[in-house]
Amino acid sequence: MVKQEIYLTFLGTNHNIIKLLVNEGADINSKDNNGITPLMAASMKGNLKAVNFLLSNGAKIDSYDYSKETALFKAAKEGYPKIVEKLIQAGAKTNMKNSKGNTPLRIAELNKNKEVIEILKKQNNSK
Repeated sequence: MVKQEIYLTFLGTNHNIIKLLVNEGADINSKDNNGITPLMAASMKGNLKAVNFLLSNGAKIDSYDYSKETALFKAAKEGYPKIVEKLIQAGAKTNMKNSKGNTPLRIAELNKNKEVIEILKKQNNSK
C-alpha cells in the first residue's frame, strides 16, 4: 500500500507528504504498473524539490520504465531544464536509448524544448 502511495503523492507534487512517506519507510525506488518510479514522476511534474530530496535519499537515477525511459527522458520530454541539469550533475546517463531508439536529446528535439536541447548538447560535447 505504501508503494502506491509514494508514487501517487508525486502526482500531486506535495513534498511534505513525500518526505513523510519516505521517513515512514516507503520504498523510494518503487514502480507503478508502467514502471514509473517516484523520481520519474517528480521529473515529469517539474518538482525540483522532490527530485533533490529523492536523489539525496538514494533514488536510482538510471532506473527505467517499460519504455526504457529514465527520469532524464521524462524531464527532457516535458521541458524542465533545471531538473535535466540536476539529473546530469547527479550522474544520469545522457546516451541511453529508449525502446524506440531515441536518446534524451532526441526526445527534447522532438518536443522542441530548446533550453533542454542546449543543455544536453553541451553535456554530450563535453564527453
